[in-house]
Amino acid sequence: MNVIAESKGLLEIAEYAAREAGKFLKGEYGDEPEINSQIGKDIKLRADEESEQLVLSILKENSKYPILTEESGEISDDEIQFEDSFWVVDPLDGTFNYSRAIPHCCTSIGFWSQGKPVFGVLDHFLEGITVSGFVGETVHSNGDVVTTSGVLSAEKAGLASGFPVNRSFENEDVASFLKMLTSFKKVRFLGSAASSLSYVAQGKLDAYFEEDIMFWDVAAGLALVEAAGGDFNLNWSDKKKW
Repeated sequence: MNVIAESKGLLEIAEYAAREAGKFLKGEYGDEPEINSQIGKDIKLRADEESEQLVLSILKENSKYPILTEESGEISDDEIQFEDSFWVVDPLDGTFNYSRAIPHCCTSIGFWSQGKPVFGVLDHFLEGITVSGFVGETVHSNGDVVTTSGVLSAEKAGLASGFPVNRSFENEDVASFLKMLTSFKKVRFLGSAASSLSYVAQGKLDAYFEEDIMFWDVAAGLALVEAAGGDFNLNWSDKKKW
């Protein structure tokens, strides 16, 4: 059985794993979070690691594929071969939001093969919404088919963006970035790349752009955008960030 045929069953596994992690994270939400580390602009919570272990245990038990993940996956971004087939997991995208009880956060699980997305699952556990989609078919939000908006002109479009922890904050870089933003009708910084891409796939926003974002932040969301009728462009010059 090739990976594309097999991936229908893998999608069900991913949906289950995402919902299980979401249940755990929702149960922890609102309490004073236990912070494992705060380095620079990044923050890591105990909930990140525990939800990740939950996802990893399910994926390892039910599939043979390696897992690229933010905290402690079987492979690192230095070891990944993008022509291979592999899982990409971010157990809690929007950690800072979660730590401050801001509800823009989700569990993100994607599957890529031969350098392309196969499917993605995003569990918006605080909203009770799971968005999943298989490239070449459709995207469903709690069972309902969703699509991208179809808005193509920036002056009519709502853009999701942000300042990821690894981006350059040099004056010239920031000025160029802000100039680009002014071409859009509206801009929203949600603090979660995965949630932003989910909203694009659902047609709630029209476009997404971030520089120097980590792959696990966007892997599942990009699959959803393509499955929902959209397109994307990655800069593959640095495999650690896009």
